[in-house]
This record gives sequence, structure tokens and C-alpha cells, in this order.
Amino acid sequence: MPDTENLYNIIVNLLSKEEGYAKKAYWDPGNQKDTVSIGYGHQIKKDEYNTGIINLQDEKVTLIGSRGIDTTITSDQAKKIGRAHVWTPVTSLS
Repeated sequence: MPDTENLYNIIVNLLSKEEGYAKKAYWDPGNQKDTVSIGYGHQIKKDEYNTGIINLQDEKVTLIGSRGIDTTITSDQAKKIGRAHVWTPVTSLS
């Protein structure tokens, strides 16, 4: 049985090195005005646009501006986003 916490940390470290940390949302890719990313490469999803929030389980990040482009998050919030989106597939390995 894999150590899911260790595996999660490996994935987050890889993502943070590959994507880098963006405190402020940005157009991704930069030549369009539809898709916005934030944190460690998290593309804001349709349901997040529809509700106006990114749900971090224990807190919520309110999207600000057109498509969330004026939203800012802390690195801890970015890690929580990563955990929320990576954790389910990782735990399904156990």
C-alpha cells in the first residue's frame, strides 16, 4: 500500500517546480481571454466560474474580476487547491 501523504507531497513538489506559483490569476495561455489559472497551475473550472468560488474545504476563495482574473491567493491556499484536485486520485491507489 503506497504512502499517500508522501506521494501527494511528491506530486505537489513536481507541480510547483513545473508550473511555479502564481499569487495572482493570469490568462492561460496568455493569448486568449477565456481560461484563467492561479496558484500552481490550477485552471479555474466551469463550476468554479458558475459559483464564483474555489472551494478549499475549510475555506473559500472568491473569484474577483472577469473570469476571476483579479483573484489572488496565498501559497498555502494554492497547496490546498492542489490537495483537493490531486488527493482523490492518489487515495484511490490505496
